[in-house]
Amino acid sequence: MGTVYEVRHPEFPHSLALKVVRPDVQDEVSQVRFRREAEALAAIDHPNVVSVHQLESYDNTWVLVTELVVGTSL
Repeated sequence: MGTVYEVRHPEFPHSLALKVVRPDVQDEVSQVRFRREAEALAAIDHPNVVSVHQLESYDNTWVLVTELVVGTSL
C-alpha cells in the first residue's frame, strides 16, 4: 500500500524511513487504513516496533516518517 524511502534530515544524525501511500491506492478507504496503521505504530513503545516521528498529509497524500530499519524487503 505504500512505498518506503530512506531519507536524511539535516537536523538528524541518522537516516529515517519515509512511507508514502502509492498513487494507485489513493482512495479514501486506503488513506483511513494508512492513518490507522500510523496511529497503531505510534501507540506502541517496544524495541521490536519502529518508532513514529511524524504523520502528515500533503496534497491529499499521506506520509509517515519512522525510524529506519535496515534489512530486506518483506
